[in-house]
Amino acid sequence: MSIPILALILQGIPEGVALAVLGYLFTGTNLNWQRIIILGLSIAFTAYLLRLFPAGFGLHVLAVIFVIFIFLVYIEKASVITALTAAFFTEALLIVIETVILWLIILLNGRDVGFYSNVFLRIVVGWIHTIILFVIGYLVFCFKRQVKNK
Repeated sequence: MSIPILALILQGIPEGVALAVLGYLFTGTNLNWQRIIILGLSIAFTAYLLRLFPAGFGLHVLAVIFVIFIFLVYIEKASVITALTAAFFTEALLIVIETVILWLIILLNGRDVGFYSNVFLRIVVGWIHTIILFVIGYLVFCFKRQVKNK
């Protein structure tokens, strides 16, 4: 399923940045915002480009995991196991949050996911789980800071 360019800009890029922040936090790497933005853009454009092709469902998920993993290992010098765990956990968290949010919207709205094809609704729904990802990132950051100070 291709991503409309407006959804890429308004939802895909912020979601990619949120995933990058979580990847950094889960590896214990210092938050370097320039690199986080680069990784976030890489995530968003990887998903965008792969969804242009009639590839199997979920291929973009594996590609995003790979992009996060490679970036954390080669750019941030994280250990392979730590980076792989962070990449998988970050993407799994996104999938769970997206699923729960869509399920709640369908439950509350009484419609199937066909309404999700409207680009503006897609962006709004995307922002809900993107905000949740940023909140989780903030909570992880605060928890790590609190543990470090003890």
